[in-house]
Amino acid sequence: MATHQYSDKPNPSFHLIFNPIAGPGEPGEKLPDIESGLEELKNVTVHHTQKDVGAHSLAQKALQAGADVLIAAGGDGTVSGVAAALVDTDVPLGIIPTGTANSFAAAVGITGSIANACEIIRTGCGKRVDTARSNGHLMLLATCIGFEANLLTDMNREEKSRLGRLAIVTNGLKQLKNVEQFDTTLEDPEADNPDGRWQEPATAVTIANTATMGMVLAQGPADIQPDDGHLSITVVTPDHRWDALTSAANLFLSGLQQRSVNDETVHSHKASQMTVTTDPPQRVYVDGEPAGETPVTVRCYPRSLTVIVPNTDDN
Repeated sequence: MATHQYSDKPNPSFHLIFNPIAGPGEPGEKLPDIESGLEELKNVTVHHTQKDVGAHSLAQKALQAGADVLIAAGGDGTVSGVAAALVDTDVPLGIIPTGTANSFAAAVGITGSIANACEIIRTGCGKRVDTARSNGHLMLLATCIGFEANLLTDMNREEKSRLGRLAIVTNGLKQLKNVEQFDTTLEDPEADNPDGRWQEPATAVTIANTATMGMVLAQGPADIQPDDGHLSITVVTPDHRWDALTSAANLFLSGLQQRSVNDETVHSHKASQMTVTTDPPQRVYVDGEPAGETPVTVRCYPRSLTVIVPNTDDN
């Protein structure tokens, strides 16, 4: 039997939080494959999310029942709900990505089939990663303000589920005729010099805890890591719609090539906390979900969550 490297107990208690309607396919059809992949783990309890019972409340109940490991099987929303219950605890989070985008799973190296994700849970190791709070909302990925937030507002949930993040942004580039500028002020409260305050008209602001290739507008700074203790802030400041298009293309290429973007209309910065104020107020999306309007304050909490990741020499 394969052995895990994230629990000191000889027979830890696993609780699986399963979202039966995540991703494509018929509701619940992925559960047999998940149970087959986890059959070597002898102590697994399965909980199903429901319309009125979300992943977060199920995770809290599992912790109260003495769970040693929580496994989130679903998309980014399910993962975020379970993670919210585990921040600042020693209980590790296993992830079986069965949603559409699965961005956070990809960011921590969990990709491929259900069988592969189950193998990682059986044999992987615990890695401490950063989380963030955006106006009180748990943030694993990014806060979006401006163009992408407006795009997400204009798309219904069925479209977002069907297209995924990369297709959402790619489709959004076709709608640049709707792009609007707004006055933006960024403040780093921990900076001891004038560089901690930045003010300029912008069309998009993205504050990322971690990012994948599907998050085009978060690709300003190179090497965005989930455990570096910093937020990566990208601000797009084009004067014209053509500039907005070329800026987005440069951001995408910078992500592919793992380099910082070289574009005078794209500004990047790293900080552990950032406050964004806009005039007029702008919609805010946190990890793809609506979260009110600006102003917004985002703060990084370094290495506050343990995630079960592939076992490599680097972990």
